[in-house]
Amino acid sequence: MKNAKCFILFACLYLGALGLSGQAKLTIDAVYLVQSDNSRLVLENTQFVNNGSYLSNSSTLVVRGDSSDVHSAIGGDSISTFYYLEIKKTTNGVQLQQNIQVNSELFMQGGNLDLNGDTLTLGPNASIEAESNEQRVVGPNGGLLQQTVILNAPTNDCPGNLGICISSDKNLGSTLIQRLHVPQNLNDTVSIARSFQIFPTNNSDLNASILMTYLDAELIAIGEADLDSWRRDSTFWYNPQGSSLDTALNWFTLDSVQFLSHWTLSPAAPKLEIRALLAGPHNGVTGEMNDDLRSADFIPSSEPYAGSGYTH
Repeated sequence: MKNAKCFILFACLYLGALGLSGQAKLTIDAVYLVQSDNSRLVLENTQFVNNGSYLSNSSTLVVRGDSSDVHSAIGGDSISTFYYLEIKKTTNGVQLQQNIQVNSELFMQGGNLDLNGDTLTLGPNASIEAESNEQRVVGPNGGLLQQTVILNAPTNDCPGNLGICISSDKNLGSTLIQRLHVPQNLNDTVSIARSFQIFPTNNSDLNASILMTYLDAELIAIGEADLDSWRRDSTFWYNPQGSSLDTALNWFTLDSVQFLSHWTLSPAAPKLEIRALLAGPHNGVTGEMNDDLRSADFIPSSEPYAGSGYTH
């Protein structure tokens, strides 16, 4: 986009709204595109390509249409920061081709937003709204949806509406929460297509409770009634006890969590009941070991070595 076009576009945005349609690109190339307060920029089947500087202040960018993903993308060489971003695709979805930030609200009105390996950062006061099975953030090729907030003695705090709520009587301080959408490999099984990484500044003796939500579309053929919580410590996933699942509300809860890490859902780990017979005189009739040596007092009740002069 040349400078003159940039000035024309700025004037249109300043006055109210501008719509671009067709299989085209809105390209910001080595210039500033300033979207003024309360303006509305609508891209219909159009790619947003930021190779320069895009400034958005209390304004809205709408990506909508019914064309393929290739005509609904947000990309470019520069990180774009949006105030209010609305995804409204009636067919297919929108694909990220760069890291972006949203400072107020990401509104999922239609179609999916594919992270495509990139990072979408919500500002401290921003949130994601109206996610459902038909319109949600996805990331089959990787990527992160993240937010950093202050959590001091949180009571059922659900930052950014990301899908995880935390309670604790401790001050966690600045806390980074990341949502991933790639199934995790859990030893011999895989998780649903949603997991959370939580990095608080203070992360010990939290005695916290967490509630994690999920969508049915993220189950990827896993039986919902079999879901249980899994946590990763360093490089090992394990299945902590004491979680509670509500399949009607699509969430699980877990209490007495002492530190926060990487969490997801998957069927519970197999539990084995093991019975062993020690070597020795076994009574095949009673099913027990023969106890005659102890009954005859041939087995000492204390160690005999010290009395024999052995120094431990």
